Amino acid sequence: MVKAPEEYPGKKYRGKYCYEHHLVIWGIENRILKENETTHHINEDKHDNKYENLRIVKRNEHNKFHLQTKKESNFHICDGCGKKFYRRVMKKHALFCSRNCYKNNWYKFQKIRDRS
Repeated sequence: MVKAPEEYPGKKYRGKYCYEHHLVIWGIENRILKENETTHHINEDKHDNKYENLRIVKRNEHNKFHLQTKKESNFHICDGCGKKFYRRVMKKHALFCSRNCYKNNWYKFQKIRDRS
């Protein structure tokens, strides 16, 4: 957050602060965001508030975009059979797509662990 100028018409926190990317949009586009709009950082870096990195999008489109990217980053390859599967949590040990795959392949990883 940065200190907002007196003439800034948008939402101010504690009466004097606003988000820097909102200030950049207001300075260039000469308008504040509507209720159903938000600012998307194109390169995913929230601290990079250059106008070239900002895009005004509908709030629901923005949420869908980030939900999709989050899901894509949680796909893994099964260490047992090589199948691609979805898991929300990434664990440090071997990942299996099912209990059955684990039962059939756990011994391969036990041997590796015993050697170290």
